[in-house]
Amino acid sequence: MFATIYFFDAALSIFLVYLARKVLVSRRKLSHPYPPGPRPWPLIGNLFDIPKVPDPWNAFTELGHKYGPLIHFNVLGQHIVVVNSFAHASEMLDRAIYSDRPPLVMAAELSGYEDTLPLMPYGSRFRATRRLVHRFMGTRALVTKYGSQIEEEEARRVMRRILEDPSPESLHDHLRKFAGAVILRMTYAYTPREHHDPLVQLAEDTLAQFSIVSQAGVFLVDTIPALRHLPSWMPGAGFLRLARDAKDNICALAQRPMDYQQSFISENVSLPISDEDEYMLKWTAVNMYAGGADTSVSALYAAILALVMHPDVQRKAQEEVDRVIGSERLPTLADRDNLPYIDAMTKEIFRWSPTVPTAIPHRLTEDDIYNGFFLPKDTIVIPNIQNMLYDPEVYPEPRRFIPERFLQREGKDMEPNPYPAAFGFGRRVCPGIQLADTSAFMIFATAAAVLSISKVIENGAVVEPLHRTVGGTIVHPAGFKCKIIPRSSAAAALVMGAQFNE
Repeated sequence: MFATIYFFDAALSIFLVYLARKVLVSRRKLSHPYPPGPRPWPLIGNLFDIPKVPDPWNAFTELGHKYGPLIHFNVLGQHIVVVNSFAHASEMLDRAIYSDRPPLVMAAELSGYEDTLPLMPYGSRFRATRRLVHRFMGTRALVTKYGSQIEEEEARRVMRRILEDPSPESLHDHLRKFAGAVILRMTYAYTPREHHDPLVQLAEDTLAQFSIVSQAGVFLVDTIPALRHLPSWMPGAGFLRLARDAKDNICALAQRPMDYQQSFISENVSLPISDEDEYMLKWTAVNMYAGGADTSVSALYAAILALVMHPDVQRKAQEEVDRVIGSERLPTLADRDNLPYIDAMTKEIFRWSPTVPTAIPHRLTEDDIYNGFFLPKDTIVIPNIQNMLYDPEVYPEPRRFIPERFLQREGKDMEPNPYPAAFGFGRRVCPGIQLADTSAFMIFATAAAVLSISKVIENGAVVEPLHRTVGGTIVHPAGFKCKIIPRSSAAAALVMGAQFNE
């Protein structure tokens, strides 16, 4: 009992010293003001002003109407700036001093994600790991070189699975298998089992945990790091048990692919295999998953939802495929230049349904004066990507799925490519951008050739699906109902009769 009392006394003392230090530092005399934001309370600052709702990006947008494109919070002495404007985010986050990550104790240190690219501190290891991943999927040409046959085959596999089991409840699982198979085949020449593959399941569990533990502002240990020393049995320390399970999974995902004798990477990359190279190779599958898998699944599921909600878009895509491809073969990545409407659909899906609405926070590594405002070293910067992609001044009728935005139209300017906002900024841009892009194109094109997707009628009434999202750092569209049938017997035969390299 006395030990427990002593522990709490010590923890409280540590917290009070920590808080006093942060507050005193934050009160230093400034030559420039902080960006505007809610008025802070004594000691706790804006602790209760940070949105805790399931969709903080919408709350940040509302606050932006009052305070402007930059919103400043001070939470227990920690400075946080939310950026609602793409122009400001580009100017700020493209600079190296904004390229670090905040020390997310829960996700990075406790859960083991500090060795993954999304959370890795900015430095030499980060740059070396990005170079390695870039050699496989840094450009569309590289993705085509290493993955075109894989993506085409897996797109046909997923269409076969959908035709065999077209239930809405199974759709998300089908798309997860597609994304997992593409990455595992590209990195380790490992073709997952058709059903219940252990590596795909491990990756899904790991990324689901990442989406939970990496949420900004959810875990108090990220604000008060001393809480990591709590005993795991103590009430309120459930976060430590969650972190332990997450760390077990991320370490297993890093190691298990290395247990397979065939390693696509080690056979195809001309690198001297030093201890550092072996370390990076070990984490390559994890980084490629982190860079592309879960975001791809979210976008692909949103793609099917868009086809359900917008039958006119599906009709135009089918007409384009019929005109360019015909009915005797299925689309390939080589057809992309001749399928401009489906290419525009691919851009629109990442604008219409951003997978990481507020991105993973950046951290400032030195004091900065930006646009007349002072941002101190260690400020956490959160770009509100959702607001940027739904800005009606940039994208009129932003809640509608309109691929024509990205096509030349008489009397209208083409709207800006959404990728520079949708996939992050500066040195932290998502390394899986090209893989996500080509995967979405293949799903759109193959679905247009093979499937007829429509709304469900129940009790004589059409069930209108809604575009709602669920999740944490990475969001997915909420489940929806739809009816899926083959466009024709000939289209179904193309998929069911496809031959694959096993």
